Amino acid sequence: MITTDTVMEILNHAIVKKDITQVLGLSDNIECFKSVTIGDGKLYVGSEAPSAFRTAAKKLQAANDPSAGMRITTKSGNNTNAVFVASLLVGSKKKETTFAVGLKGDSLVYFVESAN
Repeated sequence: MITTDTVMEILNHAIVKKDITQVLGLSDNIECFKSVTIGDGKLYVGSEAPSAFRTAAKKLQAANDPSAGMRITTKSGNNTNAVFVASLLVGSKKKETTFAVGLKGDSLVYFVESAN
C-alpha cells in the first residue's frame, strides 16, 4: 500500500538518483499538480495534470546536480493526506518548501508544492 510518506520517499529518490521510474508510476490518476521546484509553478487541474506531472518528472531526471537532496522537517496529516515541510538543496541553494500530497487508494490524486 502506498502512503504519503512513500510518495515523498519516491520523490527524494528521484531527486538524488535521477531515477523517475517510480515517480512516473504515480502520474496516471493525478487530478491536481503544481510544483515550483520541478515544475513550472503553474497549477494544473483535471486532464492536464498527469502530463504536467510527467513533464516535471522528466525535468527532474535531466537536472545535472549530484548534490541535490531533500530533508523532511515536518509532517502534518496521515497516510492518505498530508502536508510536508522540507528543506531542499538544489544546486548551491537551500530553500524551504511545502508539499501537499493526497492519495485515493494507491493512486496519487494531488501533489501541490509551494516554495517560500
